[in-house]
Amino acid sequence: MPSELSVGVVGLGGKGRSHAANLASLPGVRVTALCDVDESMIDLARRQLGEAGTGAYGTTDADKVFGDRGVDAVVIATQHDSHAPLTVAAAGAGKHILCEKPLALTVEECRAMEDAVRAAGVQLLMGFNHRHRYWVQLARERVPRPRVVVGNFVDLRWPDDYWAVDPVKGGGNVLSQGCHAIDLLNYLAGGDPLRVYSTGGIISHDPALTPTTDAILANVTYSNGVLTTLVVGDFGPAPYSGGAGSVFHLYAGKGVGASVAQDGLTIFYSEGKGSPSYREEHGPNAFPPDKRPDQMGAFELVKEFVACARENRPPAIAADVHAGRAATTLVLSAFASIASGKPVEISL
Repeated sequence: MPSELSVGVVGLGGKGRSHAANLASLPGVRVTALCDVDESMIDLARRQLGEAGTGAYGTTDADKVFGDRGVDAVVIATQHDSHAPLTVAAAGAGKHILCEKPLALTVEECRAMEDAVRAAGVQLLMGFNHRHRYWVQLARERVPRPRVVVGNFVDLRWPDDYWAVDPVKGGGNVLSQGCHAIDLLNYLAGGDPLRVYSTGGIISHDPALTPTTDAILANVTYSNGVLTTLVVGDFGPAPYSGGAGSVFHLYAGKGVGASVAQDGLTIFYSEGKGSPSYREEHGPNAFPPDKRPDQMGAFELVKEFVACARENRPPAIAADVHAGRAATTLVLSAFASIASGKPVEISL
């Protein structure tokens, strides 16, 4: 791989433009191609990139980017129903891939994407930036082997006409954004999900307009014995992070626990009932001097993507294609449990 990494960005909505800006800020990285079906988004991305965007060509044809031998890696940040065909095509062209979440909307599509990536010998990193949040990494360091994890990932209500609520284009809030929470749950639990029992339904939307599950409460058991509970939905406001966001509680069973929120971290220490208790607080601006302020982990994710593409190696922190499939599988298994009223066994 040449010392300068050439990247094409396919899909120039908010996520695509954010990734492009982070890529352009890294030494030895060049944004070569800007692709979107809407030409006005290409112009917007180029203006926002400034000097870094002047040398990038624009196209509405993703195949042109994939067929460009000068492009080493691509970002796929399009609507969710297009992730599978675009990823398969990009992998077939030998491009390393940063794919926005969710990996796909069906297990079958996820498997096809994983097969294509494995067959091509390229790396795929998922856009699960929450893994890279400084406080998540610190919580994992202080509570590396939790016995119980309890999570809430609750957003403000999404508009009915928002494309991600559409069952075909986006899959609804729980799959579209909730897969962030599912992946973070998998990451913090540190094992493979074995079984899910879930309740939920359509709480904040009109089922005649948006027939997608918008709220779940899931109990997930993991291969290493970790027990978890997760609440996901867009039925906020929630009493944290300004009315939306996430909080995860990690319990080690004795000695230490942690609460990691979207804007900080609290670590608790106690040897048991009647023993002294201590709290260690890390606020929203408590980044160490050597860390760029990156509250949502998006910059660190892009940095790891560049390193993995350059070295053709799997990620150390980011979710790979298998983890992306695991997140979609767990969400769909939770939906199946709601429909049947019974626990669902998970096979990955």
